[in-house]
Amino acid sequence: MNFCGHIYERYKVKRLNEKSLVVNLCVEVWNYYPASFEEISASVSAFLKEEKKACAQGDAKGTNGT
Repeated sequence: MNFCGHIYERYKVKRLNEKSLVVNLCVEVWNYYPASFEEISASVSAFLKEEKKACAQGDAKGTNGT
């Protein structure tokens, strides 16, 4: 996991590569307030959950011929 700040993109978490995530700690994406560990952890968990869901949906489409 990589943490960064003061960048000009509006994501909280994104995939850097197959094995790494980038967590954006810029206050602009955290309502102009420092993010707590709990908020960061929840955002990473939500990102991973959505990524897993999207992957499972992609696998399901591939197995039923659509």
